[in-house]
Amino acid sequence: MLRTIGVAFLLFLPVSALVGYATNPSTIVFTDLVRREVGVMRVCPSPDLKHDTERAAAEWNTAIAFFSARFGWFELLGMRFEVVETGCDAYVVPGKLPERFNAMTLPAEDDGNKVVHVVVVSDTLAPERRSSVVAHEFIHILGLREGFSPKAPFRPVTDTSGLGRVTSHDVYALYVKVRGADSTAVSVPPYIPYMTADMPLPDIASAAVSVLAALTLDRMFRRRRKV
Repeated sequence: MLRTIGVAFLLFLPVSALVGYATNPSTIVFTDLVRREVGVMRVCPSPDLKHDTERAAAEWNTAIAFFSARFGWFELLGMRFEVVETGCDAYVVPGKLPERFNAMTLPAEDDGNKVVHVVVVSDTLAPERRSSVVAHEFIHILGLREGFSPKAPFRPVTDTSGLGRVTSHDVYALYVKVRGADSTAVSVPPYIPYMTADMPLPDIASAAVSVLAALTLDRMFRRRRKV
């Protein structure tokens, strides 16, 4: 039994890569060339956007922690959003924007000449869409820009074609960014399974295939011994 479990663990990563090759959409995420340091990003929302900001921060924090451990992107450990009232690295506020804009993120300076980001969320945006919009705007705080994944089953949060969830592809782009990418475009390798932290279906499939393969190999070895 222990041998079967060990074989299953050994098979998991190559099977996971094969699942990635078979199922992943092509994803490209653009970044800026400013070095992004790992650390806590303190976000100060206005009272009416606090709940939406907390939801967006929680999704990013969960995704960063999960995928950092899952793929070994340990350089990202320690990066997270924290919703606070003082010491702000970014502000989330409502405001009037042109009709086609849901939100906009702009750099600014605080009283101490520290560069901060101001996320302006359209005051006409439907309440149920606010947290997704804030999660998307967080990419600009992280140093990412819009990307695209035209055949994705659900949209990465960086994708401009739809308000999506934070996916393994978003976090990979952040990982490349933190490591000091010298390019403004990150192309996600096809072997990285495409998933959200709370919906790791490719990993479930990979684990099932790995276990079945390990059981099959174990039976073959047993038969050979009997012969």
